[in-house]
Amino acid sequence: MTSSLHFSNGFERISTARSAAFSDGWPVASAPWLEADDPAGQPMILPQRPGRAVPRIALDIYGGKIRPGIDFAFIDYLGLMSHPAVREAAQTTIENCAAPPAGCPRSASARQETAALQAELAEFLQLPHVLLYSLGRTACCGAIGSLVRAADHVVFDTLIHGSFYEAAAATTRHVHVCRHLDVEHVAEVLREIRTRESRRQILVVTEALFATEADTADLAALQATCRRHDALLCVSVSNDLGAVGPGGTGCLGLQHMLGQVDLVVGSFFPTLACSGGFAATQRREVYDRLNFYTATSMDSSALTPVQSATALAALRLVRSPEGERRRRALFAAVAAVRAGLTFLGGIVMGAAAPMVPLWLGREEVGRMAARLCAERGVQVPLLEHPELPMGAARLQLHLMATYNSDQCLAATACIAEAVNEAERYDHSDLAYAVGS
Repeated sequence: MTSSLHFSNGFERISTARSAAFSDGWPVASAPWLEADDPAGQPMILPQRPGRAVPRIALDIYGGKIRPGIDFAFIDYLGLMSHPAVREAAQTTIENCAAPPAGCPRSASARQETAALQAELAEFLQLPHVLLYSLGRTACCGAIGSLVRAADHVVFDTLIHGSFYEAAAATTRHVHVCRHLDVEHVAEVLREIRTRESRRQILVVTEALFATEADTADLAALQATCRRHDALLCVSVSNDLGAVGPGGTGCLGLQHMLGQVDLVVGSFFPTLACSGGFAATQRREVYDRLNFYTATSMDSSALTPVQSATALAALRLVRSPEGERRRRALFAAVAAVRAGLTFLGGIVMGAAAPMVPLWLGREEVGRMAARLCAERGVQVPLLEHPELPMGAARLQLHLMATYNSDQCLAATACIAEAVNEAERYDHSDLAYAVGS
């Protein structure tokens, strides 16, 4: 793969797509917006109906101007951050609390909001032991820091989130990286470790849904492999829980693995409308180690009551009929973006998921494409080295349930234009050279 978009007749397909949804460069077919001008003379999009989420305002980071547009870098898959029930829960908690109390997670578990959230998560995940953290990153890293000693082993999928690598590097020198989604390679590594060291702890870490590729791990096969070799499986559900699967149960629910995985960790932010994270397990001994040996368990790092109340309100919405409707709307937007980019010649990666990766290949093309997208009012994050191997750059679009098909069609046309222009540019200019 060396490029992502190929056009036999220049911009013919792009022009056709734009004409269906654009007027002067922005969608008009569905009009929940009114146009106004800001003090600088730039047109802005304002909400017409209360409670209706509108396209995010994208900041042109290169020109220093704010442009009307859609922000695919913002992550709120079901659009619950602006939901009235979530806002009311946060506001009520603020009014009832004199100040956000500090304390360690163990002391915070006695609070009403925190205890209710733990109970709801335990029922949702079918895992009885739940710990809460002030950040999703703390939950993910804390699992490694509390369960792994210096002589123990950690086994990763090669595309695991970078925070896991950092936590492992600070804990042990015995870090093993396996090919992406290759269960046989994991089994081979585990056999090799057990041949040499039969009593050391082995922690295998994977993600249920990998955002960089929009693909999923075979959780049943991984769990069975770990049990054969006396290893512990940790699965991060940050990218899928609440947004996909029956009742929002994510890939665990889709693969009938609820309550079956040794340890589940995740972040609240992508779907549950606030910062924070959790770890959940069936095994009491795992829970005790997380509770007493996580580095942050002795710090003032507990969830505040406002975080707990916000996440609880969002989780109840996720599990409600409204949550189901929002998931359908989310995947309608996903289908529109994937179909639009594919129609315009893009190489869309993975399967239908809340994030849509668009393959670019060359880093210099990706950097210019991201800039040109922003100039057209579409903010799209670029993934490149060192997060990915060299020559594997891609744009990553995060979708929301509040985006409609007209917006998605308009945005895909903008992205196609930007990538086409970036690919035709002479990148011998050192300003865009990789490593500059």
